[in-house]
Order: sequence, then structure tokens, then C-alpha cells
Amino acid sequence: MDAFEEVRKEGLVRSIGLSNFNIYEINRVLNECSVPPAMLQIEINPYLKVNRKKSLTFARKKASQAKDGEPILLEDPKLVAIAERLNKTVAQVVMKYLLQRGIIVIPKSVTPSRIKSNLRLFDFTLSKEDMDVVDGFDRNFRGCALEWVSDHKHYPFKENYSE
Repeated sequence: MDAFEEVRKEGLVRSIGLSNFNIYEINRVLNECSVPPAMLQIEINPYLKVNRKKSLTFARKKASQAKDGEPILLEDPKLVAIAERLNKTVAQVVMKYLLQRGIIVIPKSVTPSRIKSNLRLFDFTLSKEDMDVVDGFDRNFRGCALEWVSDHKHYPFKENYSE
């Protein structure tokens, strides 16, 4: 954190943020830093255990492509059924689900038609039943597990760090 705080002090950056840190790691940073992070980016998707409710609650207080055998969220039959019933895309349903939970959505696309589609989220609402269906997706699946650094002493997704 010292290096980040130094570049902030020098005026090279305005803010410091964290990405994919868990509650344990965030607390570690908060205890060691003199400038608290201005932003916390965490992965939230319907397949991830309890939709990261504890991390989201904690963060609010404090501040892909699938591989073989991995689930493909945009092909989930339950999401497809909701999307078809609402005459929306599955991506729109997932983004609306997050928006209705009060989560800022940052979709990734370079395709103009998908970018336009991603903006069409404000002419429909998911029912409580639809929200409950998506809430029930827990597979403890993480789309960005950072396996290549899993042996690092501060790897944020070890069992003893879990929510």
C-alpha cells in the first residue's frame, strides 16, 4: 500500500482502489494504510456462493469465457426462460438482477448492438419470483478465481478466507 499511497501523494493518481479482495484482505489493507481505498471492485454473479452478500454488505459499510466443465451463465435454462418470458436477452436479465440489488453493473462489450442492448434495462422489472430464482443459483463458482497466483500468501480465495 505504501507505493500506492506515494503515487497518490505525488498527484499521479487521485484515488486508490481494490479489486477482488475478500473481507479478510480488505481489513488487512485498512489496518495498514493511511489513505483508505476509494473503490472496491468484487466479482458478483448468480453462480457465486450467496451472491457475495457478506462482501457487498461489508464493502458498502467500508467504502468471460467459461473453461471446459464450467457453467455458462448466459446459457442457464432458468435465465433463458425468464429472458424469453420478458422478451429480453439473458444478459439484460442478469444486469437487471444486479441493478435491482443496488449493484453498479459494468458490462464488457465491443459490439455496438450489445452495447445498445446493455443500455435497455429500465423498461422492465424482475418480479420477486424471478429474483428468488436467480438468488437460488449458488454453485460457489467464481469466474475470476486468479488460479495462477493461488500459492501467494495473500491469495484472497483460500478456504480460511471464505465468507
